[in-house]
Amino acid sequence: MAAEENKEVVRRIFEGRANMFDFFAKDVQWTIPGSTRFSRTYDGIRDLLEGLFGPLSRQMATTGPYEIVNLIAENDFVVAQLNSTGNTTTAGLDYNNTHCMVIRFEAGLIAEVTQYCDTELITSALG
Repeated sequence: MAAEENKEVVRRIFEGRANMFDFFAKDVQWTIPGSTRFSRTYDGIRDLLEGLFGPLSRQMATTGPYEIVNLIAENDFVVAQLNSTGNTTTAGLDYNNTHCMVIRFEAGLIAEVTQYCDTELITSALG
């Protein structure tokens, strides 16, 4: 896929017009740097669901959309600068984070994501 096509896939995902999981390679790797309880590399869709997305969704009372600030594409990479809004934890805390995701495509699928965000907010809102 060309850089612009990859960029459009990312746009569709974060605008809520496409399911991210439809574009994941089976062996996708998702890394959250830092020292939070969610900081590590998740290997494969199952690990991602069980280790990150499942636990996160159980802690959220409400979730809102992403605001795309910037999308930059070159070769197999798309960098997405995003703001998440409308998120409240089951404990009643706001969890509206800023994100910068470096997304690498391989054969038209998302092979790797490195997600940079406010890790202090993760710890204060999600434990």
